[in-house]
Amino acid sequence: MIQPIGAIPDGVTILVSGLPGLNIIDSPDAICQRNQGGVSLLCRGITAGRIAKEGHIIARLPYSGMLSSA
Repeated sequence: MIQPIGAIPDGVTILVSGLPGLNIIDSPDAICQRNQGGVSLLCRGITAGRIAKEGHIIARLPYSGMLSSA
């Protein structure tokens, strides 16, 4: 799940498989926080790119704020 940001103003929720270390509900920000102890634009971009490139995208859905607080 990618929260609304400048490049993606509406955000997006993507169901992905095939990447180790992803939780059922996860985001680039959460992954950066877990792995690096903080979030930066660079980490967010690299992580989102890796998910898009290496993961198997099952579905693309609208962003859900309810899921982001899970």
